[in-house]
Amino acid sequence: MKDKLVPKTVLCADEYRSLEAFAKENQLEHQTIKVSAKGYVKKGIYRVQHVNQTAQYLKKWLEKFNGVSSKYSQNYLNWYALKAIIDGNKSPIKKQSR
Repeated sequence: MKDKLVPKTVLCADEYRSLEAFAKENQLEHQTIKVSAKGYVKKGIYRVQHVNQTAQYLKKWLEKFNGVSSKYSQNYLNWYALKAIIDGNKSPIKKQSR
């Protein structure tokens, strides 16, 4: 994973031990936020609310498939991401200006 992270990347996440280990293994700064204590922002700059909301939307979207094979999980994520891009644009097909 190291080759995919830019230097000085900060992992901002809930308090899961697996994430602590991941941060340590990849030499990342780890900012933990106690979501259980209604903490969604730390030091005014670290936020997990958007990530949690996106995860909730993804889970809800996946419910319609009645189970997802882990073999094809990347395909489902790609589909979800493309759908989000298209839904975010009024016109997904743009004309090129000449």
